[in-house]
Amino acid sequence: MKMQYGKTGPATTSRLGTFPRSINDSGAVTGRYTDAHRVNHGFLRSPQGDIIEFDAPGAGTDGGSGFGTFPESINSEGAVTGHYTDENTVKHGFLRTPRGDIITFDAPGADTAQEASARRGADEARPVPHRTY
Repeated sequence: MKMQYGKTGPATTSRLGTFPRSINDSGAVTGRYTDAHRVNHGFLRSPQGDIIEFDAPGAGTDGGSGFGTFPESINSEGAVTGHYTDENTVKHGFLRTPRGDIITFDAPGADTAQEASARRGADEARPVPHRTY
């Protein structure tokens, strides 16, 4: 069993680290990690322990501002849904396919000035208990 805290080691300040959000029946986990610049990135951990990092196209990269990619759920086929915040602090939805393609979207009528258009919950995805700071 491979044990690891954080993406590459222990976090050294608050609000950095790894934040799992959902696990599917196969044991694949999705969530986000916050890097040293306080930018959020998505990850997918396979049942074998391999970690794939990803960012939604258009996700903001300005550190310390809450920008980045925020995966919320994973289904039995490995599709991940979530939202990302762009450079203008507008939230948008995304779907990461099992092949790794990322499709971004805004729900019709969504107030893209402040509201996330991502749908929480992909099929039978279960939330992972986590600590919120």
